[in-house]
Amino acid sequence: MTTPLLNGGIDPRVRSEAERWLVRLLDVDTNDPRRTEFERWIAADPVHAKAYHQAEQLWCLGVEAARHPDLRAAADLAMREAHRSPGRQLRIWLAPAMAVAAAVFFLGGMVALWWPAREAPSYGVRYATRTGQQLAIQLQDGSALLLDTDSSVVVRYGSEARGVVLLHGRAEFRVRHDDGWPFIVSARGGTVTDIGTTFQVSIGNHHEVSVVLLEGKVSVTTAHSESMLTTGEALRFDRTGVVRAPHPADLQAALGWTSGEVVARGWALSHLLAEMNRYSSTKLELGDAALRDIRVTGTFRGGDQETLLKILESGWPIRAHRLSSTRVLLLRKQHAPG
Repeated sequence: MTTPLLNGGIDPRVRSEAERWLVRLLDVDTNDPRRTEFERWIAADPVHAKAYHQAEQLWCLGVEAARHPDLRAAADLAMREAHRSPGRQLRIWLAPAMAVAAAVFFLGGMVALWWPAREAPSYGVRYATRTGQQLAIQLQDGSALLLDTDSSVVVRYGSEARGVVLLHGRAEFRVRHDDGWPFIVSARGGTVTDIGTTFQVSIGNHHEVSVVLLEGKVSVTTAHSESMLTTGEALRFDRTGVVRAPHPADLQAALGWTSGEVVARGWALSHLLAEMNRYSSTKLELGDAALRDIRVTGTFRGGDQETLLKILESGWPIRAHRLSSTRVLLLRKQHAPG
């Protein structure tokens, strides 16, 4: 059995470092200084973010690998060894295909990593989705989590708080409120604390975090400020912790993605393409800067690139130039002289 590697021309040393970070983040709590160190590492070079994202994708590829009987047997052996040596920290190496043997359980289209000694507050569970997937998760406290396409979280429940770290992508949280057991979502240097609510948190292409409150109240805290959101409000903060003032949320867009729809209301074409590309392996790109000024309103099925292309070509002076099976360049139509 062979396992595809997502090298993408990245230096092997950077890939190895990304893989080590992937493991480290499962064994740190929200306020651990190593998380700040990770944020600095991600921000230092775009290649770091790419390598880390590919490492996460490799976890998803493990879904298929875990079905192989030899690897399943090796996983059982690794778990028995871990239980015989309870004081030993379980180390996981992602590069070889045998990483699957390092005590990982695979469920459906996502990857959840359960560490031994579940009662320890620093241990967590990891969930991830691949491009085009969404995953609904019922958490142990009765709260619910909806993970959008190409997204990843770590859920860690301790005696003092329930914690979720959004590593990338987007998620919706329907929290079962408990005054004595706060529910805290961390993302890129900020935290969102539940005060009885349903809310969404997403990390954008430029590492900017967006919080949308659908119901209830949340407190949003960064290094620079603390803000309170009420139903129907949203805010954003960047990776330095600078917060933009709360504003009315685009509720149609927020509710749309939970059912697999992209709801655009006067969006710039570049924004629409970026959102649609999240749901598909076929990427649509702007090949003419003049097309950036086009504004689009409509509801589109996430990942349905062909229908979107037909709509754009019929409604605007746009033509699609196919560079490959996974890349389409959008160009301005050249009108024939009259």
